[in-house]
Amino acid sequence: GLTLRFDPLRQETALCERITQDGLPARPFTLIKNGVLKNLICGERAARRLGIPAPGNTSDSLILEPGAASLDALIGGVERGLLTFAFSGNCRSDGGFSGVCGNSFFLRDGRITSAADSVSVSGSWPELLGAGAFALSAETGTNGEFVLPWARLDGVRDRGDGQVARI
Repeated sequence: GLTLRFDPLRQETALCERITQDGLPARPFTLIKNGVLKNLICGERAARRLGIPAPGNTSDSLILEPGAASLDALIGGVERGLLTFAFSGNCRSDGGFSGVCGNSFFLRDGRITSAADSVSVSGSWPELLGAGAFALSAETGTNGEFVLPWARLDGVRDRGDGQVARI
């Protein structure tokens, strides 16, 4: 299952907050473990009101645990898809999402066909994860704030100009 955590103490997240918005030392915590929500992202005041411990980190140092497959294995066998390392967007309470994938490549018939610059995507995380149309590579990369594997999104369609895709 999917594991998402925050760790401001890792060397790869050196650009992240060391002090929370509440003025406390930032500390590691797990948001999702094996697909199960374990914590909420909130400040100390909100945590007190909810009767839960403050998470100790509110925004930075995101670490998405890698998958087991190599990047080459991730790409192989995909009829149509998108390989991406960067996503900027939003999620709705029903699990829907929309945003832009950067640092991406279109996949066709098991190989990278072209670079995909600023590809708009939308879909449903429950449908995407439930259908097995989402996979993570064993390899990771970092930008100083996040440590992320490559993600393969199957079933991506584009308009032909490389700018819009729907999942």
